Amino acid sequence: MMTRTTKSILRLEHFLQCLGRLRITTAGLAIFVLALLLSGSSLAQSVSPGDQPPKQTLALILDRFGFHRDAVSLPPGKTQILIYNRLGREITYEIVLEGSSLKVKDKRTTPIKQKKLFDVVDLQSGTYRLQIRDNPSWAVRISVTEAK
Repeated sequence: MMTRTTKSILRLEHFLQCLGRLRITTAGLAIFVLALLLSGSSLAQSVSPGDQPPKQTLALILDRFGFHRDAVSLPPGKTQILIYNRLGREITYEIVLEGSSLKVKDKRTTPIKQKKLFDVVDLQSGTYRLQIRDNPSWAVRISVTEAK
């Protein structure tokens, strides 16, 4: 039986495949991702009963031009990161706390076997940089601040 989350992910994958065939502009795709995030649609993975589910999902698309977003603001807590790798090659990304060499996450994915990457990180207040290791200019600045 398919869960609501699984159906949402499948719909998103199908939509992104259609966009790829239509050669949608970067701006159009960025608007779609923003609308998806603002709609409150949950793409969270299922978790075991003792685990707390992620508070939010950060969906990013990576292609030969880099990430389709430059910056994002999030509240602190568990965040599910969803990266759609459109490069056609393996990538290694890392999340680094700005102003330090502290790596919060270091992850590798192979697009031949896995074109999308799910990962969960617990981000505390601060500013982070999610970047591709072999091309650091491809990065997303993540500002994590408490809601007022």
